[in-house]
Amino acid sequence: MSLSLGLYDIFTYAIPGSLYLGLIAYVVQRLEWLNLDPVSTWNAAIVSAVVVIASFLAGHATYQLRRYFEERLRWWRRSYDDNRRAFLGKMPAADGWPLLSIDPLTLLAGIEVYNQDAANSVVRIRAVGLMVRSAAPPMLLGAAVAGVEIFANGNPAAAASAFIGLLVATLSCMRHGQRMSDWADIKTWELAFWMPDLDAQLDRARRPE
Repeated sequence: MSLSLGLYDIFTYAIPGSLYLGLIAYVVQRLEWLNLDPVSTWNAAIVSAVVVIASFLAGHATYQLRRYFEERLRWWRRSYDDNRRAFLGKMPAADGWPLLSIDPLTLLAGIEVYNQDAANSVVRIRAVGLMVRSAAPPMLLGAAVAGVEIFANGNPAAAASAFIGLLVATLSCMRHGQRMSDWADIKTWELAFWMPDLDAQLDRARRPE
């Protein structure tokens, strides 16, 4: 039996999940709840497989945490309407284009039918955006742990540096991750605009039987 993870699985779930696992491992080791040193003597292939699977599961388990985190911070998110206006700013000729009213995710499904490679370019951008946005909550939790370490650690300067670095990284992940997701929406409309088959398909769908 073989286990295969796609690009979307790795970027959206496995990588953010590995950040949570790393944070948990640090806290467990720091509080001496569990000694993880013997793990270094185990078979590397088995350990790697376990870490990949655990990261993937952790990414799924914490996915809603990322959504909750973003829902509490609606003020920095852009809407589809904002991205539509950005697209029209680049392509004024698309004003009044019927497909512009369609949700980008639904439109992406249509692009996949006609050009899988073009659709994959959007999927890659969207996956990277989700990965970076999903990294924000564990970064923030890491900053909280570093904040505690300022007072509990024997090296407060290093802990304070980690606190500031993780806090800046959290804000950067939020901003750049959202920007990547916005680019994915705009890229979807850009590709669809140059695919006349999509417009023809919409006309057939609207045509009465």
